[in-house]
Amino acid sequence: DSSTNISGISSVTATNFYGNGASLSGIEAAPTIQGVANGTIASEAAVIVESDGKVAPITPIASNTSAAQTAMTDLFVGSSYPHRDMQTAYDTTTGRVAVIYRPLGGDAYIVVGTRSSNSITWGTPATLTDPGTSIQQGQMDICCIGAEKFFVVYSNTGAGYCQVITTTSSNTFTAGTRTAELSSSQGLNCPRVEYDSKNDGVFVAYNRTQGLKTRYATVSGTDITISAEDTATTGNRVHMVSSYDATNGYMLLTYSGNTGSIAGDPQTVIVYKSGSATLSGSANSPYPATGLALAFIYNSISNRYYAFYTKNNNYVYYKMGTLGSYQVSWGTEKDYDLTAGSGHVALQSGENWFSTATDLATGKIFIQYMKDSKMQYQLNNTSATFELNSLQTATDWNTAVAKPSSVISMGGMAFTYGYNNTSAGTNVGGWQIKQFASTDLTLENFIGFSKAGYTNGQTATVKVVGNVTTKSGLTPGKKYYVQNDGTVSTTAGDPSVVAGRALTSTSLLIQPV
Repeated sequence: DSSTNISGISSVTATNFYGNGASLSGIEAAPTIQGVANGTIASEAAVIVESDGKVAPITPIASNTSAAQTAMTDLFVGSSYPHRDMQTAYDTTTGRVAVIYRPLGGDAYIVVGTRSSNSITWGTPATLTDPGTSIQQGQMDICCIGAEKFFVVYSNTGAGYCQVITTTSSNTFTAGTRTAELSSSQGLNCPRVEYDSKNDGVFVAYNRTQGLKTRYATVSGTDITISAEDTATTGNRVHMVSSYDATNGYMLLTYSGNTGSIAGDPQTVIVYKSGSATLSGSANSPYPATGLALAFIYNSISNRYYAFYTKNNNYVYYKMGTLGSYQVSWGTEKDYDLTAGSGHVALQSGENWFSTATDLATGKIFIQYMKDSKMQYQLNNTSATFELNSLQTATDWNTAVAKPSSVISMGGMAFTYGYNNTSAGTNVGGWQIKQFASTDLTLENFIGFSKAGYTNGQTATVKVVGNVTTKSGLTPGKKYYVQNDGTVSTTAGDPSVVAGRALTSTSLLIQPV
């Protein structure tokens, strides 16, 4: 008799099992992973992994716009050019917003706020510079260099300085020791700073009468070490704008104008890190030496540069560029239309207020400008050839305001700060937030579909690539994409995330590639 009776033993180990294994537990038939649920997850729902390692359902974000904040109580009042006399930076880690600005008195001020959805809670403005230090009009810039840390540059009539400020959750700031003078007698004209996330440093650029100068700064705590000047180009250059190429770690500088003029002779130049210093590529022009340089940005999603400029009675045009050997090669000139084929955008006569920002998650380009004595905006996507496609007609921010300052991206949101309230007869700083229709789904965070329903905090099992999820109404053999609300469709969403391929009308093989 080959059978054996076993009794009084709580467990048995073996090297081989026979039969179909139907009674065995703790074994999945297809690939799964487990994670702690953040929120309620329905059975067979599309699931993402969050930055803290938890798993969650996909949440769509509706489009909305905050009210325009232009009242006298909006942080400060008195600057003759509030749209020019401030710059803004955003800390994506903490949601902190830091604004450097120059009220009518001339001192440099900092105000810190915390963004929640489409509102901002502001702290109390405080001076950055010594009392009585007169900051030149428009001579300041700021960038975020890490969680709760910002890098500022500013200039008075005699000198230019860099400084690091650290912020807190109570919307206050502490200023580190400012650097020695960047320029001992001429000040800094139109200074620009960009955080070099690729190399953890800061590009600093400014104009002096001897030419356009660049430097490279590194930060330890709040202490700044900065390189000697490199001359990107000689001659007095004004109306300078900058953008950061995060793919290559380059700063794109654009400048135009001669002494006393902001129009004419527009050029772009690539600035890059070389050891502890900066070097510059060869300058070139994206368009004829007339008109005005308005906005130049790098889009990491399309890996393209975009140049916006005016000519011919203030009409706006644009070109798309690609990177060569430390130089941008610009393509064919295109009209910038209000809507595709409807005609030019013509800016307000005699004005040049135009700014852009790129949403880093989707690559959408947000554009705002002054037209018909009011501030308008548009949201654009890029086509398969990376040219701009207008997704909406021009929309008024607020019919009572004009002259926008720079706009920044806040993770699916555009934020503008610093326009004057012309209807009130005074110059008032203000702000407004536009939330794009969006989602927390990205190209990287989709992992699969839930095996069952789970509540917040439970350990959820997620079916991943190589497994099958149950759906309905599928067409066998078709590729399906995850949509912004977590459903699936044969049409790609934005972003375009593959869910898998239908095997039957009710089963989808998970293939998120």
